[in-house]
Amino acid sequence: MNNHGNEKRDRLEELLNELVIVDVNSRPIVDRYASIDVMSLRKGTRMGKNDLWIAASAVETDCVLLTTDHDFDHLHPEPLRVWWFDPNATSWASTPP
Repeated sequence: MNNHGNEKRDRLEELLNELVIVDVNSRPIVDRYASIDVMSLRKGTRMGKNDLWIAASAVETDCVLLTTDHDFDHLHPEPLRVWWFDPNATSWASTPP
């Protein structure tokens, strides 16, 4: 592997080391899943199961959720911080309207 390849691999390893690993079977995540589901239904929004896991994990790990859709807007800014990414725009992220 040339030096450029080594640099790319090293950078990838750096980025991977920054990832947050979440145990979705933990009691706080499961409880947050349920509370977000109830909150969403009360606001008239039925979330998909995968989106509920994503939102619960982001809230419990105190992460900002970066998304390309508006499925999480009703949760912003509490309990979830959401940045919306428009893949067609020149700026990369913003909070929902």
